[in-house]
Amino acid sequence: MEAMELMVGVWFITISFCLIIAGVIVSLVLRRRGRRNKEEISDRPRTDEEQDDLLQRELFE
Repeated sequence: MEAMELMVGVWFITISFCLIIAGVIVSLVLRRRGRRNKEEISDRPRTDEEQDDLLQRELFE
């Protein structure tokens, strides 16, 4: 009985870990895709404020 409880615990931890890793990967992919789309869409010249925001974001990444 103890072995069964241990196996359930190990499976629960393993599945939780896999779900967390999958969430991180999906988050990174969506963030990168969103940034790429934003750059493609905005072909107009940026204002000074927008340029400052962009530089700040690049510095903190």
